[in-house]
Amino acid sequence: MSCMPWTDLNKIIDVSFKKRIIQILLKRVMEKLVDIIHFLHLEIHEAFGAAGISGAPQDNNIMLWNAVIFGLDDTPWDGGYMKIG
Repeated sequence: MSCMPWTDLNKIIDVSFKKRIIQILLKRVMEKLVDIIHFLHLEIHEAFGAAGISGAPQDNNIMLWNAVIFGLDDTPWDGGYMKIG
């Protein structure tokens, strides 16, 4: 029976460890992106009011959104709307 040389085993461990670290970092980045999107969503609601904007993720994908912003009353955009997505 042959044994795997230690150098080969170390390479396998190093690759697995690096992959795991990358997975953890990507998860953290995604969590931060979700926080940013949530913050922006709240800021838009504050700026335009709950009745001034409507939006939802496309097919439950938090990274792709469809939205409609309605023109504010008593402004040149009153009665208008803008679709986003």
